[in-house]
Amino acid sequence: MDVSSGGTNRVIHLVAFGKLYSITRLMILLSMIISIYNWIKHLFVVSPATSTLGKVVSHEQEPKFVWCLVGNVVNGYHHPVSGALIRGTKHFSPGTKVYCFPIGWGDGYERIRVIGKHRKTYRRMFMIVDVKYITNWRLQQVYDPHILHIMKQKNGWTANERDKETILEMLQWLPEVSIKSADSIR
Repeated sequence: MDVSSGGTNRVIHLVAFGKLYSITRLMILLSMIISIYNWIKHLFVVSPATSTLGKVVSHEQEPKFVWCLVGNVVNGYHHPVSGALIRGTKHFSPGTKVYCFPIGWGDGYERIRVIGKHRKTYRRMFMIVDVKYITNWRLQQVYDPHILHIMKQKNGWTANERDKETILEMLQWLPEVSIKSADSIR
């Protein structure tokens, strides 16, 4: 160990691995070695939730499908004030398939959370839309992993029979809420 004074700063040098290092460089080197050690240890530690290669193995069986309320965005409708013909919504093209979520708040299911392909980016987006712009309501089993993930993450539908029965009850009154398509659009 060598202590040299350079004015107000005192620098301590250590000889390690046959080279001369300052304390700060040794601290950085030590933290890097500890990080690498922890990373390697994490890879090979066997715990109930991980295998020997660090892959997560869930004890809960992931559902292969969920029951889902599915509909399509209305093709076209006449604006109530101006009478102009409107095709789709601001975010969804006419006829876009949307996966609807269960009732989330107490507005009588007037505005709902949906997943659908955006009209400009073509990526699946999570939006809140007016229920009146959705038509062709139906019950479907959804197997898409992306939809399953979002449904689980945002407290959506599940594979329970109770959810299936809830959707079937909703299908009794939902078609009455949708606005009617314009006659000129098929």
